[in-house]
Amino acid sequence: ALHGKRSLVLANPFLSGFSTASSIDSPWEVAEHLEEPQPKHDGEYDVHYLGWLLENSFEGILSDPVSSPACITGENLDLLSGAFEAMVQKLTEPAREVREATP
Repeated sequence: ALHGKRSLVLANPFLSGFSTASSIDSPWEVAEHLEEPQPKHDGEYDVHYLGWLLENSFEGILSDPVSSPACITGENLDLLSGAFEAMVQKLTEPAREVREATP
């Protein structure tokens, strides 16, 4: 998606925010999406979106202890609690002014 190629996302829906990516619900939708016109690549938008993703990403494993026992280590729980605290703080701060990009 970052290289402007059509991308279909079956998991991790936040990746479908790129200009050339689409989220699909099942593998049998691939052919249908490939028949559609190629989405227009907007590199500037994608860089801003990537910046937003990084700004809102945190270290840590958010999973269950059966499939990922490392998620319940003290170190990981500290990372996750810090991430949740940071997100709550962001959500309670006054909204920042959003400026539209000018051509």
